[in-house]
Order: sequence, then structure tokens, then C-alpha cells
Amino acid sequence: MYITLSELEDRITETVVRQILDDNVDGTPDANPLARVIEDAESYVEGFLRGNYSLTVLRNLGTAAPNEVKRLCLDVAVSHL
Repeated sequence: MYITLSELEDRITETVVRQILDDNVDGTPDANPLARVIEDAESYVEGFLRGNYSLTVLRNLGTAAPNEVKRLCLDVAVSHL
């Protein structure tokens, strides 16, 4: 996992994330849709990195991955939202 809920909220605000992903209106983003958005964004970015960079190394870095990887994942996640 390269990006977190907190980073997504920093990008488009907590309010917007909640408005889009809080289907049961309990005040927090629903876990499953949030996880799906993050996983889809990360796999999309990995599709372009595969063959050029070691995905094993990047995956081991997790949230400490280079900012460019995180930025691209956030760009895709926001576009999906």
C-alpha cells in the first residue's frame, strides 16, 4: 500500500472523501469502497511501472515509496472518485 486515507484527505479534503465514500452516513468513509479505490489506483500505477522498476522493492517500501509513486497513485485515486 503506497497511499493512505490521510494522504487522500490531504489531497481533496476530509469532507469530500466523506461525501463520496460514506454511503451509510456514519461520518466516516466506508472501508470497502475506500480500500477498492486505493487498490485500484495503486494497481493502475504499478501497471506502468512493471518491467521498468522492481515492484518488489516498491511494495516493500509501502507508504515510504518515492513521492512520485505516491503522487501518481493519488492522482488516479482522485480521478476514480
